Amino acid sequence: MSILIKLRRDTYQNWYNVNPTLASGEPSYDTTNNKIKVGDGTTAWRSLNYLSDIVQISKILASGTPNSTNFLRGDGVWAVPSGSGGSGGSGATGPKGDKGDRGDTGSAGPTGATGGVGPTGPRGQDGSGGAGGGLAGRETASVTSSSTADGSAGNYSITGFIGYGLYAIQTSVAAWVTIYSSVAARSADSTRDQNTDPLPGSGVIAEVITTGAQTIKLTPAAIGFSDETVPTNAIPIKIVNLSGDTTTITVTLTLLCLEV
Repeated sequence: MSILIKLRRDTYQNWYNVNPTLASGEPSYDTTNNKIKVGDGTTAWRSLNYLSDIVQISKILASGTPNSTNFLRGDGVWAVPSGSGGSGGSGATGPKGDKGDRGDTGSAGPTGATGGVGPTGPRGQDGSGGAGGGLAGRETASVTSSSTADGSAGNYSITGFIGYGLYAIQTSVAAWVTIYSSVAARSADSTRDQNTDPLPGSGVIAEVITTGAQTIKLTPAAIGFSDETVPTNAIPIKIVNLSGDTTTITVTLTLLCLEV
């Protein structure tokens, strides 16, 4: 009864992918490279070294028989040395060595320089109108004068907006209040009395004359803006005390922001 012994076998790629740890003395046959590795019980398959290449006996026998004038080449073929005497010629090229394991991934290179700014893209489609809740609400802004004698005027500014809608002017006592588009317009208007209307284009946004603590609503509302060389949110005003006493005067504007 004949006994057939088969070694554990598979292709190189499958051995490489599974990478088993062979038992000590357990052989494995690489059918792709026609080579054998033998386990030691601890080393994974990839890290094991191959045994010598398998040379087919039939190839050796078919190529001739050994004698005193020939030699067995590394590829399993009997050959006669070329020439007589002197140094022997170069031997046949040996078989291709084992494929090495894949090296570790290299570290990332330095970050490249930032590219230049690209051209402006085409204009996108106009968006739909926003909900009403996105509109600005009205606000109040005020200033209080220093103690001012009756009939005297003082120049002040109220922090508001570059462009605004003016809804109302409130005074704490009787006063003549004038709102201007610029400091220069206020200076040019300094000699006008309260019984003379301002000229069109003079830079007067609005003015009121109150008889006490009073709020004057502007109907329709006035549109005010800064006409300075560099527009600013400081609104120039003039306050004339009409209370009959020396006192401070608080002026409050009700505004709607149109430009900041």
